[in-house]
Amino acid sequence: MLDGRHAASLASKADSLFIWCHASSFAQQHGLPGFATGMFISEVSEARYCSISESHCTTDAVNRSNNLFVRLVAGNVEAPAEKLFQHVLAGYQDTDGCPIINYNRTRLRLLS
Repeated sequence: MLDGRHAASLASKADSLFIWCHASSFAQQHGLPGFATGMFISEVSEARYCSISESHCTTDAVNRSNNLFVRLVAGNVEAPAEKLFQHVLAGYQDTDGCPIINYNRTRLRLLS
């Protein structure tokens, strides 16, 4: 588990990757540079909580979103944070009417 006690050691890293719900808030609060997610829907219950329409609150929709995001991150995880961020933004697009992807995509952050 990460908390504020880890912030100093993380701050010295320029290309960190923070993926969890509201990771960008943690990173911003502690001045941590890198690629971070805001609230990120990764479960059906989170989709409901975030007011995604009931017709899109399905395991299939969540899995499509998660799988696409993971493939994109894994494909460039060794890249600098800015390149990884741009790669994910370019590929993590709603191509099949999935509002979960749109929701998550608007909450991706590149912090410096």
